Amino acid sequence: MSTQQTDRSISMAQFGQDQRDVGTLSISEIDTNGTYTFDFIPNLDKVPNHLDRDKIPEKVTLAHVNPEQQRIMIYPINTLSDNPDFLKPKYSKIHTIILEGTIFPTLEGWYDSDFDLPFLDNPIELYLDCLPKGFVRDYCYGLGLTQEGNFIINEITNATNVNTIKFNDSEEIEIEDTILHFSLSKYHDIIDEIKRIAGRGQRATRRVKQNFAYNTLAPLLKLDPKDCSLGKLPDSKQITLAAADHVDTVRIKSDDTPFQSSDFSFELQKLKARSPEALPELRRDVELVSLEQLISNFESYLRGKHSEKDWQKFFKKNLFALQQVFGMPTRLFRDEVTVGGRDFTGSGDKIVDFMFKNTLTNNIALVEIKLPGMPLLDPKEYRKGVYGPHKKLNDAITQALDQCYHLQSELPTLKYNARQYDLESYNIRCIVIAGRTPLDDDNKKKSLELFRNNLRSVTIITYDEILESLKALHYFLSNEDDQEK
Repeated sequence: MSTQQTDRSISMAQFGQDQRDVGTLSISEIDTNGTYTFDFIPNLDKVPNHLDRDKIPEKVTLAHVNPEQQRIMIYPINTLSDNPDFLKPKYSKIHTIILEGTIFPTLEGWYDSDFDLPFLDNPIELYLDCLPKGFVRDYCYGLGLTQEGNFIINEITNATNVNTIKFNDSEEIEIEDTILHFSLSKYHDIIDEIKRIAGRGQRATRRVKQNFAYNTLAPLLKLDPKDCSLGKLPDSKQITLAAADHVDTVRIKSDDTPFQSSDFSFELQKLKARSPEALPELRRDVELVSLEQLISNFESYLRGKHSEKDWQKFFKKNLFALQQVFGMPTRLFRDEVTVGGRDFTGSGDKIVDFMFKNTLTNNIALVEIKLPGMPLLDPKEYRKGVYGPHKKLNDAITQALDQCYHLQSELPTLKYNARQYDLESYNIRCIVIAGRTPLDDDNKKKSLELFRNNLRSVTIITYDEILESLKALHYFLSNEDDQEK
């Protein structure tokens, strides 16, 4: 059995209350199966005066971790030193949160030769830092779910007798006795939406406060009053109206129409009859909501484990995400297109995942889908600070070039046989979508950029870049009102 105590408080982010000296973390191996216990040892000097120090436990267990069995059991404890429930369960009913199987935290990527972890005596501690998004990772604040997740906890507590939440990699949510089996991807979807609602709420109240301040001062400064925009999204409009309620100096644009109904068709008909000029605005609202859902679905899909076939289906269903890689007007010609390559035996067809064409010039673009987890760079440095492309990336590039070669050679025949003449091969674009951007290593980012930007015939796009393009577009559209001012 091994035991360690760790004080890593100097590296922890602060959330209002200073918890740096509240206690330390003790990690001990408790059995031959490789189960580790994470204990919190309170600093008695930080215990509130109203608490009896003699009744404060020497330690409380925060978690049990078994890397071999891919299982972590979290016991949410209140470690806020000024809280009357200090060292008591954080939630009234939920006492255990479990992660296991494929969603068990991984330490992959943490062992970099250039990465210094002076505060660690035992790498097992890294499992806290590798907990999924939406989980508290700092033992000083007690483990469990983040602030957004507390809304979920409250609803589960009010509606059920569940005392254990077991997260899994399925898409199902079901109750078995006192255990709630909860899809981790759905959990992430919920907290992501809660965060977005909070962001929209902040922007809405900021518009109201700005309008209130301006219109209150306008008579004194001899200025004309201004209108306050409701925003574009339905919930933004509702929040803005609620914030502006009973505030006399806040003026709402007369042509702003709140949209609250989920029945789009019915609402459109009503709006058309009442205010036809508002229809374009409403359509933008709906499009923005759809974009927001696409981003959420993309993030959720990235967190799962899917095959190339699954990703092909995802992009076919969400073509708008795929079109972000072009920067020009395109439309899908066909997916899983045969581009030639058949030999004398009739076998050996080359199949490309997607074929697009420029809607103005008819020039062809080929898109090959690889996995987000595909390595882009060799894990070993070729020279100091320099990483070469991974073999799998080179293979993908060669595959794309081979497809392009065969299509270029056989396009006239393919066009004739398909009676499809509006296709041109002036300069066939080959795009490979693969891997994730190495955000945590500047040398790897540099190496990737140098390599791919010097490729003449193939464009390498990461999954992160597609997602960020969608987010940038969403940010632009959702802040359009602020930009107009």
